[in-house]
Amino acid sequence: AGAVRFACVPIEAVPATPAHPLIVANLLKRELLPIAGEIAERLAPGGSLVLAGLLEEDAAEVAARFAAFGLVEQERRVRDDAVGRWIAPRYGRPGEGPASRTSQSS
Repeated sequence: AGAVRFACVPIEAVPATPAHPLIVANLLKRELLPIAGEIAERLAPGGSLVLAGLLEEDAAEVAARFAAFGLVEQERRVRDDAVGRWIAPRYGRPGEGPASRTSQSS
């Protein structure tokens, strides 16, 4: 029970230390990009950052922003609906965590 903590707070309220092995963020691109650095600095070595709330057309811009902080996409979930194609990418640092792969679910 004490291993998982959920918070719906501004990034500044999330402690940077100790670093977190898993960060999940359900934010639109316009909300996510300005705080990408703060999110990346809170991710532990070997940790995973899972994003949601992103349309597929946002993928390249989001990937470029997180690449600036040493994070690369390692896996992606995809879901289509009436609005468009939604993605949920998982980021990590190269050489840390599971190998790169892409999966799709509808």
